[in-house]
Order: sequence, then structure tokens, then C-alpha cells
Amino acid sequence: MRAIDLIGKRYNRLTVIARATLNAANGDARWICQCDCGQQCVVDSYRLRKGRTKSCGCLRREDSARRSSDNDAFIQMKANNASQLKNEDGVCYSSLRRSKQNRSGHIGVSYVKRTGLYVARLRYNGQYVLNKTVTTYERACQLREEAEDTYLHQLSETAEPRLLAGR
Repeated sequence: MRAIDLIGKRYNRLTVIARATLNAANGDARWICQCDCGQQCVVDSYRLRKGRTKSCGCLRREDSARRSSDNDAFIQMKANNASQLKNEDGVCYSSLRRSKQNRSGHIGVSYVKRTGLYVARLRYNGQYVLNKTVTTYERACQLREEAEDTYLHQLSETAEPRLLAGR
């Protein structure tokens, strides 16, 4: 079956500029799109045509910022508790502590059931410095620990036990 040519078509904030080299796992064609904000992203045909993907992610960020700026309770909590969300080095505690949602047993490592792969992640100063998918749990843990050594080496000795708790 031939893919419908979407080049030049506009879907919400996305304009299709080229076909991606690899198809999606479900066999749908994937397209390189230019977002109104200037970023590019790759989206499969179904998500484009059905309106499931509307932007590169900028729309979600804008909506979230707008909703939080209109939420008095959030503004009050942020003003009173902002320092409690990060440690003295500016690292989010969510990157240091194992939450109840963690099922892998290691901080910053998760399993994606749909793909059967493991993801190692670490956010530092508001940016992902590690966001890598690998086939084994051991390799994901190793990547996370290497990233911790690289980016979190500034942590005080009192923070170290929290990191080690997930290992």
C-alpha cells in the first residue's frame, strides 16, 4: 500500500516538509514536520491526520504555563515551596529520590513495556542530559550511574545516600 503524500500539508502548528526514512512500528509512514515555533519533529501519518499531534511539544508547554499562571493555588505553592523542589545545587529531588511510581528499582531507569526496552534519564538544570533507550536493564543502570558521576558530582555528602538508595 502506498503512503499518502503529505508534503506541504499543514496540521495545526505542523507543516510536513519531508518523509522520514523509517516507518513507525505500526507500519505508518513517518513525516518530518516544521513547527510554527521553529523546531522540527517526526510524526506518523495517523497522528498527523487525526490531530493527535498538533505541535512539536510547544503547544503543551504553552498550555501548561497558561494553566499554572491562572491557578492561584499553584502560584502560592510555588512561591512558598519552590526551594523544596530542588537541592542546593539546583538538582530536582525527583532526579535523586526513588518515587512510589518507580517500578524498575533504580532511580532514573524505566521499562517501556510496548517496546521491551529500558530508558535511562537524568535532568540537570532543567534539561535532559541523559535520555537514552537500551535493550538491557544493566546497561540502563550503568548509563544513569555514569551520568550521575558526570553531572551530580557536586552534590554534598549528605545527598549521596539518596542516590545510592536506588542502586
